Amino acid sequence: KIANLLVTPLFLLFFMAIFVPWATALGAWVSAAYAVFWAVAVAYFEVLGLSFIWMMPVSFLAGAMAGSAASLLPVGRPPHKPDLD
Repeated sequence: KIANLLVTPLFLLFFMAIFVPWATALGAWVSAAYAVFWAVAVAYFEVLGLSFIWMMPVSFLAGAMAGSAASLLPVGRPPHKPDLD
């Protein structure tokens, strides 16, 4: 259980950088944090009745959704300047 605990959060950092064009640093951190939370919850507490086998898919989906949503927040982005040309 513990060997695979941080595999998905590490993969999510690459996933956010490569496949999510609107990804921000805040979104990447949020995705990693959510993935760790759900990996621990599923592996050790069997949340939602899922066994440890579902640890990686659940943590990936939760982290990808939370990170993508957090990247849409206007935190950490420079203000948009209109093109005057």
